[in-house]
Amino acid sequence: MKGFKILKGWKKRFYLLFFLVLLISLALADMVYYQNRFYQGIYLNDIALGGKSLEEVEEILENMQITFAGLEGMLYSIPLKKIGIIISQGQMIREGYNNGRESPWPFNLLCRIQMKKQETSLTLHYHLDLHLMEQGLETLKNTFNSNPVDAHFSVKDKAITLFLEKQGSRILTEELIILLQNLNQGNEPLFIAVPLEILHPEVTALSLAQKGLTAEMSSFTTEFNPTAANRNHNISLAAYTLNNYIIAPGEMFSLNAVMGDTTAEKGYKEAPVILNGKIVSGIGGGLCQVSTTLYNAALLADLQVLERHNHLLTVPYVPPGRDATVSYGARDLKFRNNKEHYLQIISGIEENILFIGFAGSPLKEHVEIIIHERAVFSPPIRYEAAPELFQWEAEIIEGSPGYTVEVWKIVYLDNEEKSRKAISIDTYNPHPIIFRRGTKTSDSNTSVPMSIRILPAISP
Repeated sequence: MKGFKILKGWKKRFYLLFFLVLLISLALADMVYYQNRFYQGIYLNDIALGGKSLEEVEEILENMQITFAGLEGMLYSIPLKKIGIIISQGQMIREGYNNGRESPWPFNLLCRIQMKKQETSLTLHYHLDLHLMEQGLETLKNTFNSNPVDAHFSVKDKAITLFLEKQGSRILTEELIILLQNLNQGNEPLFIAVPLEILHPEVTALSLAQKGLTAEMSSFTTEFNPTAANRNHNISLAAYTLNNYIIAPGEMFSLNAVMGDTTAEKGYKEAPVILNGKIVSGIGGGLCQVSTTLYNAALLADLQVLERHNHLLTVPYVPPGRDATVSYGARDLKFRNNKEHYLQIISGIEENILFIGFAGSPLKEHVEIIIHERAVFSPPIRYEAAPELFQWEAEIIEGSPGYTVEVWKIVYLDNEEKSRKAISIDTYNPHPIIFRRGTKTSDSNTSVPMSIRILPAISP
């Protein structure tokens, strides 16, 4: 019994000794671990510094960022030093490290426990570098300054789409500097709602609607050859000039008056044109495809066409009777806005498609264009010498028929015919078939079989 009591006493001493050794080991480990670290519970704004070494804290302070907020939830984060905010790192590290060390270890344990519960926040000490701030403000201006965007119609997926207006903004620099001088302290991230002057657009969807401009009224598309660079350039330039042109109720539109002469000074280039019934090269080639596309959009909008001329030859992008040629000072395309609301011409290029339409109030009527062939003229054959080809070579350039066509416009309302009117009788000369035979001789006496190439018709 006595031996049992001795054994029991020895176990108690063993456990006590083990507990003391464990406690001392943990205490020493704690003291060694935090010898070069911040105590737990220390924060700088939303950044937890507890357990971080002095080197880690220094790196955090070096790369600390601030977030700026603009319109529509736009956020932009930038390092403090890039906006001219220079943190006093030495002072911050000393204050943070000394936090909880007012009493020597281990008498500071209660203080440390209280710190961890309350999450002690450090005050951000900094000064402003005006030179760096000026550079940083330019970065912010490039990010948050924006011009207002007017409500506008544009071509999207071969249709007229209304894009709503957007407000613009401009940074109020002096107010922002005051905010930078008084950064938010506490447990929140460094954050500034950028003081902005709101810039309002001049044109709104409401102001367009007040003019009757609410949706697509009519449109027409034509295709062009994507490899004809100069011609495509001219089409794009003319379409850009026409785009967004507004026509008031009762106003007459003249394409020549709006476009002016297609000169090289305006950026137009040489491309094929039809002149006196022949295809030749001229400045501004391709403009007739623009006038043709606009003419068809005007027909489908049931506008009053005042002047229109057909080509002397057919063109590949519309059937005979649907074209409209223009020549500055000689031939024009004119029509009148016979609606009670404004019209806006919307034009654009999508791939190899030219789109032109009218924004306005949706038409109640439906317009149909009918073409009747009154005569067809077979293409003549024209023979030409081809000095660049050998005698056994030849080319045949395809032609096309000529026509006399009668064009009718039929207007329907609620699926019932409202009106029917003949709008033009047009005659087109045929494109001749051209047979070009080579004239160049060869020194070789070897007999060579005849070689003939068939080429597509030349078109404007």
